[in-house]
Amino acid sequence: MAEDLGQRAKSMTETVEPIQVKPGEPGRVIVVIPYDPERVAKIKSIPGRRWHPEEKCWSVPRSEDIVERLLSLFKGEWVEVDPSLRPLKAEPLYRREASKQPQILERMDQELKLRGYGARTRKAYLGHIARFINFYGKEPQDLGEAEVRRYVLHLLDERKSHTYANQCISALKFLYGKVLKQSSSIVNLAPAEEGTQATGCAEPREGAPDF
Repeated sequence: MAEDLGQRAKSMTETVEPIQVKPGEPGRVIVVIPYDPERVAKIKSIPGRRWHPEEKCWSVPRSEDIVERLLSLFKGEWVEVDPSLRPLKAEPLYRREASKQPQILERMDQELKLRGYGARTRKAYLGHIARFINFYGKEPQDLGEAEVRRYVLHLLDERKSHTYANQCISALKFLYGKVLKQSSSIVNLAPAEEGTQATGCAEPREGAPDF
C-alpha cells in the first residue's frame, strides 16, 4: 500500500499540465487528460465516453451539465474549460479569471530558475501550487496559514503520503516566502511529520545561488 501511494504521489508531482475541456464534433466534448490511472478511472465513469488513440484524448456526450460534471469529477485539479462551453452559472471554485493562475505559476517558475532548482523540482512545485489554488478558487494572497493547514490535512485524508504532503508544504513556503515576499507564519510551517523531507525536491542543486 505504501509503495502504491508513493507511485501515485510521484505521478501527480511530475504533472503540471492542465486538464483541457473543449468542443468536439457535434454532440461531443473533448477532454484532454495528462495520464494518470485515477484520472482515467474517473473519465471512464461517464457513460458514452470514447478514447481516441490517434488524437490521444477522450470525448464524452455533450449535455447541459457535462461541464459541471467534469469540474466536479476533477475537483481540486487544474482544469481549463473552453469559454464556449462554460455554463452561465459556474461554481465559485471556477469563477476566477483563467489567466490568474498561469501568471502566478510563471512568476514562481522564474524564481525557482533563478535559485537553481532543476526542471523536475520546478514541475513538482508548480503542480502543488496549481492544485492548491484550484482547491480554494482564490488567489494565494487571500489565503493564510489556516487554509494551508486545512489543505495539507485534506491531502492526508486523501491518503497521500507524508512525503507528498511535505513536498507540498515546501512548495507553499517557497511561494509565500520567495515569490509573494510575505513574512507570514506559513514560511515557518512545520512538516506534516517531524523529520520527514520531500525526496529530491526540497533543496536547490549544490552551488546554486541563495538570494
